[in-house]
Amino acid sequence: MTWVPRAFALLALAALSAGCAPTLAVVETHDRSAIVADPRKAIVVIAQPSSRLRAVNIIDGHGQLVGQLDERSHVVLRASEGPNLFYAALGALPSSADRLEGTLIAGRVYYATVSERPGGVELLALTPR
Repeated sequence: MTWVPRAFALLALAALSAGCAPTLAVVETHDRSAIVADPRKAIVVIAQPSSRLRAVNIIDGHGQLVGQLDERSHVVLRASEGPNLFYAALGALPSSADRLEGTLIAGRVYYATVSERPGGVELLALTPR
């Protein structure tokens, strides 16, 4: 099975299960010093600098809803060291999704952005700091 059908299946499953699950609180931090590295986990900060996108769901590689972005906000995720996969999708629309994958190292903070693309969203750059 190629990654496209697998990604679609994961997003469809996540969208169906997210409809029954409570929504996650959008985490907004205005003080950059509040984002600190954890020696046991990799920290992933996914930001949405544009105010045009609403209800962007962040889903991990296991199909779990791990964060939501609304307008100009960001979410801070704690991820295990090693290979990780994240999806961003508008609401419950799998066709709008994009994915980001990489091997994360514990103790580092990674930054990614969500931006608009025709028909959906685009995840850009896992940049460690």
